[in-house]
Amino acid sequence: FYRPLMTEATANGSNGADALHKHADQMAVLALSVLKRYAPWVDLSLMVNDQVVVPVLFSCVAAAGTGGDEVDATARTDLSVQAVGCLSEVVGRGMESNKKVALIAQLNLFRRLHDVTQTEINISEVDVTHVDAVIAIAGLICKVGEELLQAWDEYITNVITSNCDVDTVALLLRQLVSLFFQCYAYDDIDVSGA
Repeated sequence: FYRPLMTEATANGSNGADALHKHADQMAVLALSVLKRYAPWVDLSLMVNDQVVVPVLFSCVAAAGTGGDEVDATARTDLSVQAVGCLSEVVGRGMESNKKVALIAQLNLFRRLHDVTQTEINISEVDVTHVDAVIAIAGLICKVGEELLQAWDEYITNVITSNCDVDTVALLLRQLVSLFFQCYAYDDIDVSGA
């Protein structure tokens, strides 16, 4: 155990497991904060590992859940925001458009975000999920949309020389539309303007 947690736990008359559980969300937020900072430097194959990293990131995105009408963000909201930040760093890495499109398709980003927004996080109704988490998700959707539109524009401009898979770009843009308009219709300027 980490000594300060044990000291705090014994001072409060509880056991170390209670103190560890109390601070687990905060430690997870810090871990994702570090991962987000390393994301631009780490080998991409480690970050998009579909066996471990990506499912954990999406479960952390879903951690904000519903019932977010509190004024202050909770540790779960912060966890969701940091996980979205990690995904945003991965998508925002510099690479050729065809590789970026393949990465977005490999992450299956829109299907996973759609699943999370249908079951865990509400991006349609105000005060159901904490606004900080919704703002982060809207920012990610916008960032991915910009990357896809840039790939589309590159394809249209250089049809002959472009090696971008236009069918994949078109499919991803169609998947983007429903999530984009849910965020656009959200009744908070920080979400709809993201």
